Amino acid sequence: HGKGTPSPAQLACKLLARVPQPLTRCRTVLVLADTEFGTIEFLKAVQKRRWRAVVGLRCNRRLESGKTLKHLYRTGKRGQQVRLLGMNVSLTISWFWLKRSEGKRELRFVVSTYPYSGVT
Repeated sequence: HGKGTPSPAQLACKLLARVPQPLTRCRTVLVLADTEFGTIEFLKAVQKRRWRAVVGLRCNRRLESGKTLKHLYRTGKRGQQVRLLGMNVSLTISWFWLKRSEGKRELRFVVSTYPYSGVT
């Protein structure tokens, strides 16, 4: 995506807005999204529709406290409520280690707009 073109998260917000209401009426809608869609705009778009979102976030995302998500790995608890900078509601946070090639592991974070336990 280049200058002047919408980001994948912006395109996803437009797509969410086009989901016909009869499809979602009387149902619990769960939107799963990769880290690329972990923007405030996307989370608010899902929340506006009263849907639930489970979205990956980068470890350098800032909390209202000024600390980053990576800081929670050592000091926080999976399933705790956090507030991202620029987001006026609490989200449930969790993290996991993703196995990469050559046996390397990468710390990944995921948030939910619904208060799931955060522990498997």
